[in-house]
Amino acid sequence: MTDRSESERLRASREATDWLILLQEAPQDPETRRRFEAWLNASPVHEASWATTQRTASAIAAARPVRRTSVDARQTGYRPSVGPAVSETLLPGDVVRMSASGAIVRDERALDTIAAWRAGRLIARDETVEAVVDRLRRHYRGVIFLTDRDLAGRSVTGIYNLADPVAALRAIGASHDANVRQITPWVVVISGR
Repeated sequence: MTDRSESERLRASREATDWLILLQEAPQDPETRRRFEAWLNASPVHEASWATTQRTASAIAAARPVRRTSVDARQTGYRPSVGPAVSETLLPGDVVRMSASGAIVRDERALDTIAAWRAGRLIARDETVEAVVDRLRRHYRGVIFLTDRDLAGRSVTGIYNLADPVAALRAIGASHDANVRQITPWVVVISGR
């Protein structure tokens, strides 16, 4: 394979990943769909990259556990639906989450820590490494593998920059003497030493 064809293949792979994200964000947008179709039909390399990207995304989605989500309230009397036939009235600073067993867990947070992602921060307070890694996954364009169950259950407290999730993962890894390896720009593996 020539350097030029390898470069074209790598560029097409990155573009296919970008298209996957764009199409998930705006699946009904006709202009996005039209531009995607034009890109796809422009080259056989694009078609091959798109097929590979779809297979990879499907495999990752199938292997990834369903993430429970939490609901934060900044307004008085916010009433979210937390689960099937369950609702909670939240006051400013209240946090409600559903545990893996399905139990409703209430907590309080300082108001400046709620929705910290809007300011590009992730604030963890006595959370498991697994929970923080799950939250960082939303801000990383690739896949993050956490391979050590013992490490996954350890506690994390800190403030992390969402603009650089790999640096955040390295900081978490350093605090727990773990290995954090970025194998490609799209794959990070975290393991115990």
